[in-house]
Amino acid sequence: MTQRPSELIARLRLLRTDERRLRASLVEDLRPFQKPEDLSFFTLPDSNRKGISVATTCTALMALIDSHRLLTLFRQGEGENVDVTKERIGKLFRSVVKATWRSSGLRDLNAFTTCMVVRAAGFLTKAEIFTFEEVQVLKHELERAAEEGAGTKRPGATEKQLLEKSGAERTLGEIIEVVAKKAPESFSVPNYPPKTTMAYWFVDGVTRAKIEIGAEDWKKLAEWATKEFSRELSYVVSGNDALMDIASLAMAACLVSRIRKVCSEKDALIDISKNLPSMVELMHAVLRVFENQTDSGIWHRHFPLFHFPGSGAADYCFSFEFLEAILIEFSKTDILRNPAILEHVVKAVRWCENNRLEFGAGENKYRGWNAGGDVNILVAGMPEAWATGTVHMFLAELDSTISALLDKLVLTRFRLDREAVSRSEDSWSKLIDVNLAFPGEISTTLRAVVEGELLNTELLKFDAEILRERPLTGPRSALLFGPPGTSKTSIAKAAAEWLGWPLVVITPSEFLSNGLEQIYVRVHEIFEDLMDIAAAVVIFDEMDALAQTRENVQLDVTRQLLTTSMLPKLANLWSQGRVIFFMATNHKQQLDSAITRPGRFDLLLHIGPPPWIGKLDGLGQVMKGLPTGDGSAVRKLLESLCDSTSTQGQLDLFTVAELRSFFEHLRRRKSAADLLSALAKMDKAEFGNIVSEWATTTIALSTGGDLEKEYRDDLGASRRQ
Repeated sequence: MTQRPSELIARLRLLRTDERRLRASLVEDLRPFQKPEDLSFFTLPDSNRKGISVATTCTALMALIDSHRLLTLFRQGEGENVDVTKERIGKLFRSVVKATWRSSGLRDLNAFTTCMVVRAAGFLTKAEIFTFEEVQVLKHELERAAEEGAGTKRPGATEKQLLEKSGAERTLGEIIEVVAKKAPESFSVPNYPPKTTMAYWFVDGVTRAKIEIGAEDWKKLAEWATKEFSRELSYVVSGNDALMDIASLAMAACLVSRIRKVCSEKDALIDISKNLPSMVELMHAVLRVFENQTDSGIWHRHFPLFHFPGSGAADYCFSFEFLEAILIEFSKTDILRNPAILEHVVKAVRWCENNRLEFGAGENKYRGWNAGGDVNILVAGMPEAWATGTVHMFLAELDSTISALLDKLVLTRFRLDREAVSRSEDSWSKLIDVNLAFPGEISTTLRAVVEGELLNTELLKFDAEILRERPLTGPRSALLFGPPGTSKTSIAKAAAEWLGWPLVVITPSEFLSNGLEQIYVRVHEIFEDLMDIAAAVVIFDEMDALAQTRENVQLDVTRQLLTTSMLPKLANLWSQGRVIFFMATNHKQQLDSAITRPGRFDLLLHIGPPPWIGKLDGLGQVMKGLPTGDGSAVRKLLESLCDSTSTQGQLDLFTVAELRSFFEHLRRRKSAADLLSALAKMDKAEFGNIVSEWATTTIALSTGGDLEKEYRDDLGASRRQ
């Protein structure tokens, strides 16, 4: 069963609205769980708040990073320097790494806490709190005191090897190296088998932080992950209720997916990826996972990861932990295009809506979710900080997945495919430049301004995913105005090619596609679509007929409606900062003055015809495809034929297309084989007379015409806003 694209887009937007409503409370949800003295996070409203709760603090940090709210929570004062806030966060995580990694009776360096810390380190590195080098030298203090008791209190594989060497500290890099070499045993809490959940956290952390581990370690990990995946899938496919573990299957599929991605991108590891289960097999497993969802929206728990020795409570992989991982790993497959999976995800979001808890009163009120590991705590209605952070991580990943799919679907509506777009500087380099004059500034050129303010090389680092996370902050829009035929559309096209972004062209026909009576609806639909794309160049082309001044008494109601409805939407498009957009018009003076105010267009650029000397320099472009003759000889003849200031001034007003037609007219007039032969048959007087004739009767900026007057009035109208 498939959905029509319009239905799918509507469904995704509705789901995104719901998850964003839930996500909006992230900071307010986590702040009550934060300890003011060291800024770490405790787990429950009634938790013992001595020391640092390592796993809970790591989860809270990751949730804040996922939702781009980390600086918001840790900033002390609106005007605080970002570097100061980052240093505060870095200090907290250094304390987390240094602290004992015990958890309710688990030993230091246990698999659960170790893998959680490694994953958080990856998040913090990607968030630029630490560099790749800094995160690996963070130090952990070892616990060497002998402990009585057996069972889960015996050392795990990681701790045992790290304790063999003398010294009171180990760096995070050393710990990661040992975990990788001891895998899969290093993903096991003593008395429990290794778990794909912990392995996925570890692999996610090292890949986010771009920490290298050895080829043999990857090979061993891949072989184990493949066996775990095949075993868990066989239990589910065969309906073996006694042995199946949906969470383990989900995390095994995600682990294999990440190993495949890492190994396929490195020549030294490519053979490892070839022996992994195929994407078809992985997606089959993911479908099986969703088929086992309960009506409530979450999944039954099967086997625990382990039991906490101190409390005896079981720790399970929470449904939203593996849902988050599935969305991370399989969003590129457009997983939400599958109607069945989409419905299952909707059910999961409904669970979040229906099971949000509130505990306490006044300043001591706690809100969030509980994973249900301890029935007494759940019955008491207490939210858990780690479960709350986990749900927010799922919601953040869901938002990212929805937005990426909407970007693709909307571009398809505009008959565009991002994958088919490649970057090229060719068109931009071949544009024949235009002079620009800003009031009070030295004369410059169009290319210099656009390259300096819109097409800076920093933008080449931005793709759609990055722009959804970190919007543009510099200039990102321009109104291009000037006489017809001055390549305004070509400027937008060349800019898009320079960036390697798709070009979305919006013309009046787009607004009128459903008839005049539906124009307001179409404005809303088009801008709703534009707000769902990122890393694209948009041009509103040929807008003269519609976006006109509201004071024009001859303007019909439909055009007034379009102009009025476009104004706030242009401002919203600018504020969102995910696209670069242009509007092209032949008549700036007829535009509503509100359109040209700051907050919609950063640059107002008067685009006239290129000067004669510029067109002469770009003669190859002017005559492309036409019989020209020797280019250098043609140029010399033209320089000699139009050496008068008057003739050059008239040729300044010819657009490139008009000059091309003019030259072809000369060739036909002289019945010549090419332009060179035609020019050779002319003298200065004849050439000057023909130029004057065209300048008076043929070109758009004909001498004494309304367009020429408007053009000269606009010469000084370019400005920055």
